[in-house]
Amino acid sequence: MGLLSMIYADIERSAKVPPFCGCFLRQEREDPTRRYIIDQCRCGEEHCDVCEWSWDANIPHPDSHINNRLVNFHPVYSQGTAMVRGTEPLRMGMCHYWEIKMMSPVSGTDMMVGVGTDKVDLTSHQYTFGSTLGLDEHSWGYSYRGVVLHSGRSYFFGKKFTQGSIVGVLLNLRRGTMELYINRVPQGQAFHDLPTDPNVKLYPMLSSTAAKSQMKLLNAVSFEENLQYHAMRTIYRHPQLLAELQTYPMFDIIVKRFWFLRQTDDAYNTDTIDRISKRQQQPPENLENAMMSPVSGTDMMVGVGTDKVDLTSHQYTFGSTLGLDEHSWGYSYRGVVLHSGRSYFFGKKFTQGSIVGVLLNLRRGTMELYINRVPQGQAFHDLPTDPNVKLYPMLSSTAAKSQMKLLNAVSFEENLQYHAMRTIYRHPQLLAELQTYPMFDIIVKRFWFLRQTDDAYNTDTIDRISKRQQQPPENLENAVLLKNLGEGTSKATKGEPMPSLQSH
Repeated sequence: MGLLSMIYADIERSAKVPPFCGCFLRQEREDPTRRYIIDQCRCGEEHCDVCEWSWDANIPHPDSHINNRLVNFHPVYSQGTAMVRGTEPLRMGMCHYWEIKMMSPVSGTDMMVGVGTDKVDLTSHQYTFGSTLGLDEHSWGYSYRGVVLHSGRSYFFGKKFTQGSIVGVLLNLRRGTMELYINRVPQGQAFHDLPTDPNVKLYPMLSSTAAKSQMKLLNAVSFEENLQYHAMRTIYRHPQLLAELQTYPMFDIIVKRFWFLRQTDDAYNTDTIDRISKRQQQPPENLENAMMSPVSGTDMMVGVGTDKVDLTSHQYTFGSTLGLDEHSWGYSYRGVVLHSGRSYFFGKKFTQGSIVGVLLNLRRGTMELYINRVPQGQAFHDLPTDPNVKLYPMLSSTAAKSQMKLLNAVSFEENLQYHAMRTIYRHPQLLAELQTYPMFDIIVKRFWFLRQTDDAYNTDTIDRISKRQQQPPENLENAVLLKNLGEGTSKATKGEPMPSLQSH
């Protein structure tokens, strides 16, 4: 009872997710006397054209019957726990995604989705009821009660699933992680300690103690963790950007390949979606200013302003001029940002020798700040995006003999290249692998300012990557994708100058 008490702990905190569709509810109203097995429901099966493996019917188990992708557990009555596994072991070094649809009522001691090695005995609990996936170090399981299990330990994870729910499993056997989805909405990472050793055979698995319970495999795909995958994870969070990229050659093929990354939760990132839909099309800008002299006095500032800013208005007064009105936005050396006469504490101060970077996105109306090429976060999100507004980079200072130097100024479009590189620069190991691709060095040089130079950034991921075994290089599809989808690569190759900020 010790393990069961752990499993059922915090169950009341978990919310049950409604079915993927309304077929179960309609069937219940039509015939309230039956057990409501939704065998006629085909909702959510539009992506079932690819299934790289099925359930292994060659391993006999008296309490499970396999009919292609459908598993019927305990068809007469239940006297224990039945388990099944896939026909093929999952390839190490690859990413795998599959979905399981709950066709029958979800009840009993436990019904689970997960993975396990070939050391798991599928008949070990034939005459006992229990949560079998995760009982030892050879399996990892997700219970319908919203609990994940491994090595005999259970952890409260999140939402429960029920009849009609679609449970998705995204397995990364290069990093050793498992992410879970319910009704195609991401629930987060459940495990990060799965085996990545090529000598280990890992299989997808199901288990159930409920009589006449049914689970159906909808699809099963595998793919490499490459630039396409990381780019699409970012793009799918921005529907407006996704719509724009649909016009690029071959992009529809990539969208279909990573359809499961699409966010179907309307509550996800809605604020960003609304802001994007209201903004005009403008390219982002990147500026860097170096503080050449001691930083002191009433204020020294970096920022932007419109043509309505009077540069001589404070010629005989000391003050923080950038941000005094609605026409300018400023960042003070004291770590404060200002706009419309209001100041807000932002973060670190800069001093002599500091390099202050400004990343301006005039499509979204945002400004991000960098100090010594370490990102400090988003300072403003209300910059003008109207093409009729003339916005200029600006500096201000009250200190005698103070000097600031413009180091660089580039502009670029917010396209697939940009979002892909923001993701790639967070994973140094992935960046090193991609260096071998044709034309990739040109893109790296173009977005050099996105590189994370703060060693404290994402250290957990970096440490895990460095400890993993070397996997074979990824394919060249992502290099071709960048070449086809990118904007302005030919200009970067020929060395043509980028347009100035003033022209926008």
